[in-house]
Amino acid sequence: MAIPNSAAEAAEVLGVAPGADAAAVRKRYRELAMRFHPDVNPDDPQADQRMAELNRARDLLADGVPLDARRQVETPSPPPQPQSPAERAETHRAFRDEMERARRADAERAQRRRAARRRARREAKQRAQREAEKSRRPPPEARSSEHEDRRRAAAANSARSARRHSADARQRRAKQRRTPASSSVPPIDRIAAALDARGWADAAAAIRERYRSNGGIAPASVEIVLSVMLDGARFNAALVVAAPGMALAAPLLDQAMQRAAEEEFPFAFAMNERMFRRVSVRRRARTNPMTMERFPSPDELRDALSKHFADVKTDGAEPGRPAWDRGPVKFGRIVR
Repeated sequence: MAIPNSAAEAAEVLGVAPGADAAAVRKRYRELAMRFHPDVNPDDPQADQRMAELNRARDLLADGVPLDARRQVETPSPPPQPQSPAERAETHRAFRDEMERARRADAERAQRRRAARRRARREAKQRAQREAEKSRRPPPEARSSEHEDRRRAAAANSARSARRHSADARQRRAKQRRTPASSSVPPIDRIAAALDARGWADAAAAIRERYRSNGGIAPASVEIVLSVMLDGARFNAALVVAAPGMALAAPLLDQAMQRAAEEEFPFAFAMNERMFRRVSVRRRARTNPMTMERFPSPDELRDALSKHFADVKTDGAEPGRPAWDRGPVKFGRIVR
């Protein structure tokens, strides 16, 4: 068969339908080339001719488009139209922007290259320093000897510290043996001593009497009355709830204020052997916990009572009878 010159002849040579797609043409060409290639048929004199026909047919049907159609001359594009001044200015501006972006990109690449060179120089310098330090480092046997010396010094320091701490502990224990324990004094006796030191001797005596009458067992709480002399007469100023060993929490102060309101006293105190709190029953003004060294003396409580009476004299008093006249004296009395 002669070499094909048209798509129809090429389709007949390859044995495909006219208008077959590129995949079918390639598949069929491979099948025939493997069958008729001269390398496969070295004794066939027609093998070269047959292979030329297949190649020609493949070229005519490449990509499913006849070769004649692919060889058609493309229609030349129309010549460019002249630009207006505005379009020309826009073109120039776009060109300048593109050049500026290219310049910035070049500058960034140059900066990265410089940074890479600096980093390489720094790493080379560090490697050189490490090598120099390694060369100056003492041999392993010298390092082990130095390590052993440090270990011995640390062990000696630990032993000295342990001896010093044990000596301090022995001194503390000896001092505790020489110093009588504060717990040997009952808390309720410390309350009485604190009141006695602030000038409330009768109240302190009443607390000690309650302690003795209770068989030497400290009660959970003791309520006493503090009275002062004012204008030649004795007045009940405050009710104290003394609770040895208890914290000065709000409920203890609320108990003292409730009992003071029942007894119609202006002030109420809650105390233990270390601290006390005071509240004004009418104003309900509470103080923070304070040490027993700041417990008010009789003079201080009398001044506070005078101010209290000055505030309540006009509070519904009967003619000829001040509102703060509250009945008989209860100084030092154990309420319960």
